[in-house]
Amino acid sequence: MRETRNPLVPGSLRFALLTVSFSVLFVVSGCGKEGAPATGRDSASSADSGGLESLPPSDSEGQAAAPTQPAEGDGSVAIQVNERVVTVEEFERDLQKQMDRLQQRLGNVEQGPEIEQRLAMIRDQMKRQLVEQTITRLLLEDYIARSDVTATEEEVDEEWNRIAAQFPDAETFEKVLEEEGVTVAEVREQVSSQVKLDKLMAQEVGESEVTDAEAQAFYDLRPEEFAQPAQVRARHILLPSKERAEELHKRIEEGEDFAALAGEFSECPSGKQGGDLGFFGEGQMVEPFSRQAFAMKAGEVSAPIETEFGYHIIKVEEHREAKQAEFAEVQEAIKQHLGEERAHAKQDEFIERLKKAATITVNVALPSPPSPFPEPDEQLR
Repeated sequence: MRETRNPLVPGSLRFALLTVSFSVLFVVSGCGKEGAPATGRDSASSADSGGLESLPPSDSEGQAAAPTQPAEGDGSVAIQVNERVVTVEEFERDLQKQMDRLQQRLGNVEQGPEIEQRLAMIRDQMKRQLVEQTITRLLLEDYIARSDVTATEEEVDEEWNRIAAQFPDAETFEKVLEEEGVTVAEVREQVSSQVKLDKLMAQEVGESEVTDAEAQAFYDLRPEEFAQPAQVRARHILLPSKERAEELHKRIEEGEDFAALAGEFSECPSGKQGGDLGFFGEGQMVEPFSRQAFAMKAGEVSAPIETEFGYHIIKVEEHREAKQAEFAEVQEAIKQHLGEERAHAKQDEFIERLKKAATITVNVALPSPPSPFPEPDEQLR
């Protein structure tokens, strides 16, 4: 189930203005789930025309056109929505940024012919997705510009602080901005646009109330979704070498505090929480880590174990047995999930209305869609 800050504003639309240019701002760098990373929309209602009629018409309103490819026109223009333009250079830059992030995730994976072929297919898929994302972003920017909604400095500051809080510290945040080649002023302008979009979408999407009876019906029809597997809560210290890990393990055996040592020496962001990873199920962590943690008793500390991320010392804090979640435990989460699904359905209809009221030109050569592929991240697992 997805989690959004404001259920009236669907998550994928909420960040549409920011994801193309500044998507990295919403991904907190770290070592997966604090150092031991994971391995591995139904429409529920329709929306009426909302408040589009109250907006000043665009110059080309009524000249509906679906995206076409390729189109005649200025060779420097990749995508144009009404009077808003993304150049070929800008489009290729955004596409390359996405590919660069994928390469970073691959790390030292040996790139033979098979991997290179898959990367080429992934690039084609990312290209198609980026075209749709860019069209949506330009439609929303045009929609905001034609409205009279405003964003106060206090509202922008609140959203800005929420984004900044996703990073370990201000220095990391500033480094990401620098790496992205954007300024604070540019990002704050995008945040201002996002605040305005939140307000407009609250009007467009409206309330998506879910009753207790609907939540109960959802629960009754899907009991398997609420089976909670066995979980373990553990701490760990991540270190770069076996020698360093053995040295700290000895200090722990001699009575030094595990959490304090994690805070001082662990190379995982979880060190700031004393190495605490919270609860996780089997298979959520890389296999050697998961196997070791589930084999230990509460209170035990492991000898150093090696994974692809380095050397870990693990301390198990607590075990939870597998169980079936009671309806009362998950009622609010179900209602939030169903509300978001309904909001997403309204979002899709809203975007389609914007498309029909706009003139959209795409000068990006797109390959024919391949046979169904997994999402880009899945293809290389």
